[in-house]
Amino acid sequence: MTKYDFDGIRIDTVKHVDREFWSEYSTAAGVFSIGEVFTFDNEFLETYLGTMDSLLYFPMSGILRGVFGE
Repeated sequence: MTKYDFDGIRIDTVKHVDREFWSEYSTAAGVFSIGEVFTFDNEFLETYLGTMDSLLYFPMSGILRGVFGE
């Protein structure tokens, strides 16, 4: 992180690794972390809150399709 002066990291497929791992990993990275938990289920997504700095919010895509697509 320091060699290339990254501002943050984006982590794919977060749900395929134990939740407990991500908090420590994100802290050790020392930069902003955003993760992908690909789901449209709010309740499932909520179980990942606090594991990193931010999460992509896929449920919003369904809402936006409903608003702008219909």
